[in-house]
Amino acid sequence: MNSAKENPETVVENKMHPPEGEEELKSPKGDTAKPPKPEATENTDGPDSSKSKTVKKGLSELEKYWQAVKDNPADFTGWTYLLQFVEQENDLVAARKAFDSFFKYYPYCYGYWKKYADMEKKWNTAEKAEEVFEQGLKAIPLSVDLWIHYLNFYKSQHKKDEDYYTKVKVLFERAVDSAGQEFRSDRLWDLYINWELENKHPREVTQLYDKLLNIPTQLYVHHFEKFQEHIKKHLPKDSVSTDEFLEFRKEFVTINEKEKLIPPLEDEEEEAPEESGDGDAGPPGDEAPPGLEDPEQADKEKMNDEETKFLREKIIEKRKEIFKKNEEEVGKRWNFEEGIKRPYFHVKPLERAQLKNWREYLDFEAQNSTHERTVILFERCMIACALYEDMWMKVLD
Repeated sequence: MNSAKENPETVVENKMHPPEGEEELKSPKGDTAKPPKPEATENTDGPDSSKSKTVKKGLSELEKYWQAVKDNPADFTGWTYLLQFVEQENDLVAARKAFDSFFKYYPYCYGYWKKYADMEKKWNTAEKAEEVFEQGLKAIPLSVDLWIHYLNFYKSQHKKDEDYYTKVKVLFERAVDSAGQEFRSDRLWDLYINWELENKHPREVTQLYDKLLNIPTQLYVHHFEKFQEHIKKHLPKDSVSTDEFLEFRKEFVTINEKEKLIPPLEDEEEEAPEESGDGDAGPPGDEAPPGLEDPEQADKEKMNDEETKFLREKIIEKRKEIFKKNEEEVGKRWNFEEGIKRPYFHVKPLERAQLKNWREYLDFEAQNSTHERTVILFERCMIACALYEDMWMKVLD
């Protein structure tokens, strides 16, 4: 038996594994629920067949949990008892059968997709775990939490592969293409950006921010602040495209040349350089004696510092206009998003206020946004409101 096996009398949490920071929901039938303890089946094979007795008892319990959900497939609590039981056993075939059957009725339960994948990983079937993740994300492609869990798993499994970077980047791109437009997708973007920074790819990081700063998300201010830190930390030629770097550098050179052409004021007289009795300056490459500064070198360093500062300011200024426009879009949606108290699926009924908020939000998006963003919001709605026929009809209309 597994060392993590719990006593059948242990209190079972009936929750849908809300995202980090969300309030956990209790069992729809009360604050806590205990699984019914099935009757033990007596062993008739003889007093010395203790192993046979254990097996028969286990099968009897499993059959009784199965019978409960077969009699009433809509009994969500009954399913949670069944899944809890199979998780405690070392029968992989029985566990797969239970999870596969459960997802036919409740495909939006991302927390149970995670449990299923973790179970496969625990039994050293990594390929099967990847299959489970893929199945789960096919059912709920907008699940930021499931994408993050899959990405962390995938990175750990392929970190020794020669094409590790390419493989993981492809999966990250799939993730942001599927769930990156979600208003609460910030953690997914942060994971992608930090991974690129770990791999020392500042230019790719800037490209990600260029996408992200155009998307209305909950932490839009945080992203712009992190972008500015990123630009100030890396050299402009390393953090933006060659075209953008040369464009802003050309502007800097033009401004600098114009400033040099400005004549001195009339009351200012240029002093003729004093002739040195030492003759001409030394040949190029000669270093100045210790303690003496090379004026030409100091001017070059000052020019480079001024150029870098100018380029960084121009890079940030260009994105600041995008940030302001995105801030306006976030403001239009903020009250609707605040009204969404349960963005994930659960069998517990939604409050009328939340249903009303979803309808009004959908109407707003359909009238004021792009087709792509409208479709994403409808998909988000159907995860939280999957048990409401009128919401499905609204989507179809």
